[in-house]
Amino acid sequence: MAGPILRLGELIKYGRGYLAPREPVSLYRYVEHLVVLATKRKFGLESVLEIGPGSDPLLRFLDPEECRPAAIADYNPKVLDHCATVPPLQGIDAIHVDVAKDGATARLARPWDLVLASSMLEHLADDQAFVDLLHGVTREGGCAVATTVLGPRLYNLWDHAVGHYRRYRVDGLRELFGAFKEVQIIQSSLAQELVRPLFFGRVRHLEDNTVEQNNWIFSAEHADRGRPPYAAIFGLVRWGLPAYLLVDWALRGVQGGIAIVIARK
Repeated sequence: MAGPILRLGELIKYGRGYLAPREPVSLYRYVEHLVVLATKRKFGLESVLEIGPGSDPLLRFLDPEECRPAAIADYNPKVLDHCATVPPLQGIDAIHVDVAKDGATARLARPWDLVLASSMLEHLADDQAFVDLLHGVTREGGCAVATTVLGPRLYNLWDHAVGHYRRYRVDGLRELFGAFKEVQIIQSSLAQELVRPLFFGRVRHLEDNTVEQNNWIFSAEHADRGRPPYAAIFGLVRWGLPAYLLVDWALRGVQGGIAIVIARK
């Protein structure tokens, strides 16, 4: 039986320079960033496509010299305009495309070595069609990394407010990515999901909208609403993140509000 695509030691080895990040980051994004860095560096992946970057693109945490070529793709022009102002993404290829519509695979062209889709699956009515697209635009031997939410019973106001159609079970995700040769699912950040109700006040104004309306609104609002509540004291919090990583990884098989899927084609 094949082992995991990534091990803890490889997150530490290939994620060097980011174990104590300088900018405020949520717990699950911290682990996600390390997974992306480690996946890219371990397999020597060069070209990178990020689909649905929102206002906090993963590409900004990667060295531009390691990403040739690189592109972002989104259906919201405001998101693409914002990303064009984020260092070091100035001048990066921006593809205006709705991945839920026919012809999206052709618009995304190439295939790519590494395809990133953070917090996309739960925002799409037809998630299988999207995973098929990920498979189609990833080259043989390349990887797709997708992050989504776990625990159908945890579905709450926050999910509705940010435009989630659903939450997943681990076995459902394995089936969804069944076309890939290797799939590893890292469960993370249950603690973050359990305290989410404490911050419902930040999204209460979106409660009466449809999921589709909230999808559009939140894609552009993430810069205002996506900052972690401990951002003001992050200078202290950052030094505890490596210890958090060790605990979170130790519990990855038995808990998690977030799933980070690494799929190798």
